This record gives sequence, structure tokens and C-alpha cells, in this order.
Amino acid sequence: MVLSVLTRALLLYPTTQDLESSGLGEFHLERPVLIVVVASFKVASRVRGDHFLSSTRFVFLRVVVIALIFLLLPIGEIWADKIFKKDGTEVVGKIVAEEPERVLIEIQLGRMMAKQWVLRKDISRIERGLTPGEEFQDRLSRLKEHDLQGYQQLAAWAKKSGLGEEERYVLSLLPKVERAALMHKHPRTWCRPCSATGTVSCAPCEGDGESLIPCQRCAGAGHENCKICRGVAGLKVKCRKCAGEGSYQKFDPAKGRKIKTTCGTCRGKGEADCPYCKGEGVLECPSCEGSQGESSTCDVCQGKPEKTCSTCAGKKIQPTPVSAAELAEERRQAKIAKAKAELPKNPTGAGKESEQEKEEPVIKRNPFGGG
Repeated sequence: MVLSVLTRALLLYPTTQDLESSGLGEFHLERPVLIVVVASFKVASRVRGDHFLSSTRFVFLRVVVIALIFLLLPIGEIWADKIFKKDGTEVVGKIVAEEPERVLIEIQLGRMMAKQWVLRKDISRIERGLTPGEEFQDRLSRLKEHDLQGYQQLAAWAKKSGLGEEERYVLSLLPKVERAALMHKHPRTWCRPCSATGTVSCAPCEGDGESLIPCQRCAGAGHENCKICRGVAGLKVKCRKCAGEGSYQKFDPAKGRKIKTTCGTCRGKGEADCPYCKGEGVLECPSCEGSQGESSTCDVCQGKPEKTCSTCAGKKIQPTPVSAAELAEERRQAKIAKAKAELPKNPTGAGKESEQEKEEPVIKRNPFGGG
């Protein structure tokens, strides 16, 4: 009987007016959620009024509801911003907006997020800090790429803070961090052939476990030259619809005669892209349908592309250390590669050809005839 009443309470989540009338302040709910802070008391009052429960059961229901309320209330340590009110209470959450007369703070009620306005005249002081997500990003940015213990501690902290997605992200980084930690600890002896992984990939199949038998028609290219424009991309040919005139005669029923109409295919230019390859210059190979050939198991690795490194025998440490000069050269090359990676992909004026420098394809003969 009590369970049926609780079910009725859970099915009725409170409205914004319910939360405001409960004395918690002015709320703006983000989405409906199963909250029993107000609805449960409302239903319980109705039930008692209908003589559905005895006084003892009604008291028991109130106790259960209060316990649910404490379970739904936000945990103070999860949030960082705290608003201390003059009446001795505090609101914990994330301040998202401020106005001269009030402050908007986002709080957590169980699995629901709600925004509450707090009047400045009721505030004694405000303590600001980071949310769990912001603190996670701050901790992650301060970690070095070889700090294995730091990443492990961050994963444990994320789990304790209820940041499941962030925890999974850190755990996915651990194999890479372990390798970086090994390289940092043994700078001269980490195995170079396998990059301190303990395994090497099959070179012929590039670690795929499959080899490609090239298509005999296209020689593994997956395409062949267009027979009309002979592989020249962007070639403009005489428009077939208007015969290169840019317009044609079309009968107009309203005027009862033919009138000159601009060609819609070439837009009046008299030239258009190749109708077969659409200006690409090539067509998909009809034999392999663009797949470049047929895949088969690699003859070298027999479908097992990863094998134990013969240099370190899978231990990730090579028996012969590199010299100090070789190590210095490695570090110099690594710095150069890092600097290149940090450069913008398209710096202003770099890698761009001017319109004058671009060479137009030279066509000696129009395949459609004419000039």
C-alpha cells in the first residue's frame, strides 16, 4: 500500500511553482525529472485526506520521503561555487549569470540540473571555484605526457567524483602514457625498432593482415581515364545542348514562335564540364568498382600482422644502448617535428598559388570537334 503511494508520488514531478513555494527560491528547471521534494508531500496529503493511510503509515511515508529528499540533494563537494545567505543557509552550484540585484546559480538535484535566482540582498558572501569538469581539465592540462602515476591518480579522482566519461578517457590514454614513461625512464635503451611497444607490424601488408591483388584493368588505381577528356580534370568541352552557342531557339506558345533562350546547361557560356566524368577527368573502374582490386590474406604474416619484436624480445628494452650523439640527434629531430606540428596548417600566403601562376590544361584537339 505504501509502495503504491510512493509510485503515485514519483509519477508527479513538481512544477516550477511547486519548488518556489517550497521555500527553495526561484527555479528554472532544465527538463522534467522524477523529484519527490514537493510532489510526494502533496500526494501524501491527498492520501491522508482520503483516509487511505493510517496515522502510523502516514508518518512512515513522511520519513521515507525525507530520506529520498536527502538522496536527491546535491553533494557539496561536487560543486565549487557557494552562495552563503544571511539566514545561515548556503546554495552550492555553478554561478552562470550575475545581475546587479540577483545571481543565477545552476544546482544539481539528483540527476536533474536546475537554475535558481538568489537575491543579492539575501547574500552574505560568495565563494567561487571550479566545477568537477573544469577541475578535471585543469588537472589534465598540468600533467606531463610521461607522468604515469599522475594519470592513474587522475583516473581514480574522476571515478570518485562521478566523472565516468572523463575516467574512461584517461584510461584510454594509459597505454600511450606507459610507453612515454618507459622512454623517459630509459632514454638510451628503449627499443627503437618497435618504438617501445614490444611488437612490430608486418611490413608488406602494413599491419592490416591482408594484401591487395591489383585489378588487371586499372592496375590497382581504382579508376581509368575518361575517354572523352582523356584524364584532364576540369576540361571544358563544347556544350551539346546548345552546340557551343550559349543559347538555342525554343518555341514559346504564348508568342506563337521560337525565341532565343539562354542554355541552362552551360549557363550561356557555350562550354560545360565533360558529361561523362563531370570534369573529374577519370571514371570509376567498371571491373573493380573503385576497390583497386581484391583483398586476400597476407602471404608473409598469414593474417597475423603483429609479432614480437626480435630486437627486444617483447621486453621494450633493447640490449645495446644508443650513443649520446644519437640520443641528442633524436631529441633535436623530435623538437623539429613538434615545432612543425604546432605550425598553422594554412599560414597566410603559404602554399597558395596566384591565379596567374596556375597553368591551364593545354588541349590540342577538342574531342567533340570544332575549335
